[in-house]
Amino acid sequence: MKKTGSGYIYSTLPNELRTKAKCQILARIKGDKFFRSLGDTTSVTGTRTLEESEVYSNETPDKDLALTDITKNEMSFNFVLRQMTAFAKKILFQSEEVVVSQAAVAAEAASFVGIAAGDIADLDHHSISQITVECAATQTAYVEGTNYVLDGEMGRLEIVAHPAGATVAVDGTADIDVVYDADAADVVTYGPASKTDVRAEIIIRQNNRWGPSFDYELWDMQMRPDGDLIMGQDGDDFGEMTIVGRAYADSTKAPEYRIGRVRQIPKAA
Repeated sequence: MKKTGSGYIYSTLPNELRTKAKCQILARIKGDKFFRSLGDTTSVTGTRTLEESEVYSNETPDKDLALTDITKNEMSFNFVLRQMTAFAKKILFQSEEVVVSQAAVAAEAASFVGIAAGDIADLDHHSISQITVECAATQTAYVEGTNYVLDGEMGRLEIVAHPAGATVAVDGTADIDVVYDADAADVVTYGPASKTDVRAEIIIRQNNRWGPSFDYELWDMQMRPDGDLIMGQDGDDFGEMTIVGRAYADSTKAPEYRIGRVRQIPKAA
């Protein structure tokens, strides 16, 4: 046996065939006209599932395998997304996006009976631009930062401490009057798990430095979140969302392209 000068017995393949997959994902919700980018991702994987029945021949002593019949052919995909795009929010909440408009209000009055320090009252509006808080019995003013904290974006008022001069019951509660202004504003809302069949066309466009790059087109994907909905977390890491896509066949396509199509991207000259 004679080895080459490099130590290999046979010639080696070029490094251009090694691959390090990088990609961007585009999505178009069914009914939409254009695709949108899903942003940064840490992982994109596809899984093919085949179910088959096996037929063994009784014509030989060892019952040799004679036939396999494919009875199920399915593909699924996992995306780990790192950016909260509009598409990602629809999948994460399993909901359509609904915009709710609020008209501006001025000098809106509200009263709260038996409120104690540490209690948080929910106002009837959000986007609060101005507010006054007084003791209902003595009209003693509450001072922001000392006696109350306002979450103006969401319209919530926390009492921190009752001021001197307020009428406070033995149990530490008081009655207060609130007057506030709220700006006109639109708020995007979601109804969790109200639309569990979100369908989209997906494009996975590779952009590899090494190896061949491919462009994957998946005609009809049912998209769902995989795992827990993280609403708060410890540590300094940015959040990630794992989304599972299940591929549906498109009967209008050629038989070999019913689930999707993969095209190798030509290398630039």
